[in-house]
Amino acid sequence: MGAEQADTLMALLPPVGWADVATKHDVDHLATVIQLEFGQVRTEMASQEHRLETKIEAAVGRMEASLRQVSTRLMFGMLTSNAAMAAMFFTATRAGT
Repeated sequence: MGAEQADTLMALLPPVGWADVATKHDVDHLATVIQLEFGQVRTEMASQEHRLETKIEAAVGRMEASLRQVSTRLMFGMLTSNAAMAAMFFTATRAGT
């Protein structure tokens, strides 16, 4: 490349000095910082996951308790209904005799 082409190329580059150029040390430091940040994110995500699991378990427990209560009421309701129908059947058959 000639001097004229090199001057043109240098004129097109942004005006920065050598202080703005990243070194291998800068890149290694940035990698370390990023790893620490990701570690903190993972820790926070694990904490949030635990909180969410706890809330889900509590909600499932409440749903199971409600389902047991509804099932018990339904069973006793059906038992009462069947007993009433049996009593009506026996009363009707005895009245016919």
